[in-house]
Amino acid sequence: MHHMGVTPDKVIATLQKEPYKNPDWWEDDERLEAQLDRPLGVEERLRLKELLYGQCARTRQPRKIGHLIEMWRHVVQSVAGDYCFDQYEYAASLGWRSELEGLVEQLPAPLKGDVRRVLDAIDSEFRSLTVVVEKPTLPRPNTTLGWWEYRLPRKGAT
Repeated sequence: MHHMGVTPDKVIATLQKEPYKNPDWWEDDERLEAQLDRPLGVEERLRLKELLYGQCARTRQPRKIGHLIEMWRHVVQSVAGDYCFDQYEYAASLGWRSELEGLVEQLPAPLKGDVRRVLDAIDSEFRSLTVVVEKPTLPRPNTTLGWWEYRLPRKGAT
């Protein structure tokens, strides 16, 4: 789907006119609802779309919170399993969590709290599978690093 030229005002206008006509708008909402174990309200959907398409205007790529949560869960499952990361793959995989954090901080309440609870459960598993290290996995100048950037898998730590 081509998102260039899509502004939050256009998204809201589109959603208010024909909210359920285009399944692409709602695909990730359904994924997120399943993860939250509750439906999203209309206001939450509108504010979520405004946020995500605002991000899209800056990054030129649509962001989907439900998808990002699935990707972070997959990273944690990979750490738990037999998958072997090299330093760069592992650092790149942590980027899913960083991207999520930036989006979650902008969510409206109570959606923010609900998404945070889902992330807390995944993060708790990640913490149990990793150890704290002094230096970040891959230093990034001029970037605020999250706590996850200072953790390495237990099975590879010495």
